[in-house]
Amino acid sequence: MEIIEMDYHKTDYKANGTPITGQSLAHLRVGKQARALLAAELVVGAKVLTTPTAVQASHLLGVSTTYVHAALDIVEDPNLVSLVNGGKLALVDAAARKHQKALPKPAEPVAVTPSDEQIDSTIATAGVARVWDRLAAAIS
Repeated sequence: MEIIEMDYHKTDYKANGTPITGQSLAHLRVGKQARALLAAELVVGAKVLTTPTAVQASHLLGVSTTYVHAALDIVEDPNLVSLVNGGKLALVDAAARKHQKALPKPAEPVAVTPSDEQIDSTIATAGVARVWDRLAAAIS
């Protein structure tokens, strides 16, 4: 195995660090020494971690992956982010709110005017006296 000497302190890596994605880092299959060297390159800026996975970000920041996914649900909604950052809404509640679908507007009640045939049928069934009594009660 060839050992490459790198002087991390003399080169300005920050300006041109080689990007490495979180996904490629997650699938990297190398030994501990190579991982330690890669970690050192990340620390000094020779490599730059881009788009870490949710699991990687959760480990870096000490939060659960579930929390990261909840934050991913709302991160592009400035109103929800503002409510969470202001302490007015819990993160999981904001994520749940984002997933709620708006309920359809209830239908307006429709007034149904009975036809003459329906009124005649009601009078024939109930009798004129009963219909007259109901009409008199409604008026007074």
